[in-house]
Amino acid sequence: MEDSQYFGLIHLLHILLSYLYVVCSADMFNIIPRLVDRKSDGIPMATTTVPMISMCAYLCKANSSCRVFHYNNISQECGLYNSQNHRDVGIKVGTKHFQIMPKECVPGIDEWFPDINQCIYIHTTTVIYGDAQGTCHSMSRELMSIYGGKYLAVKAVMQKLDILGIHVYAKRVGAFSYEWRNGSAITDHWCPGEPLEDRDCVALIETTWCPELGLDDSSCTKAKRVFFCEE
Repeated sequence: MEDSQYFGLIHLLHILLSYLYVVCSADMFNIIPRLVDRKSDGIPMATTTVPMISMCAYLCKANSSCRVFHYNNISQECGLYNSQNHRDVGIKVGTKHFQIMPKECVPGIDEWFPDINQCIYIHTTTVIYGDAQGTCHSMSRELMSIYGGKYLAVKAVMQKLDILGIHVYAKRVGAFSYEWRNGSAITDHWCPGEPLEDRDCVALIETTWCPELGLDDSSCTKAKRVFFCEE
């Protein structure tokens, strides 16, 4: 065997072992569902061209600063990022984004938000409240609530992803009276003057008349919004 063949084989073996390390790691790379065939606003710290997605994963795993990578199976472009939870800024066919997620995140469904230490399913298509709740229930989950200090965390996620309104879990228990999932009364974080219409559902929104991101009693059958599901 010639030296070039020998070193080529050693290099290939190194890549294979590195790939197995990536696959068997306790924290695994999983796809970010909302960024399939999409371009993000993230600025890669490095880009290169590699023939396989596994090699791109290896490059990210081998770089201690890498948190997310994208791979385009058409151009074979591999991009490494030291930031995550990027905004969707348009179509880019063939591109998929991956991040290291804890094993408790569900592959192909969840996105990991390390700032709030939580796996969240983000549904980016706008639907009415009942359809949002039904989707969450189909995954044995519930619509996001913001009790127990979660308001700031959810607000941070919405602002990071440039989302201006989501359906949230709330139960109407009387006139102008609502409860969170844990049974606690909803008394704060309302938009100015809300609840006003005494409607059955609740949304977390940011508008010109509610600039600080607040709660609004909302139509269950007319208003369409994106939503988050949580366990």
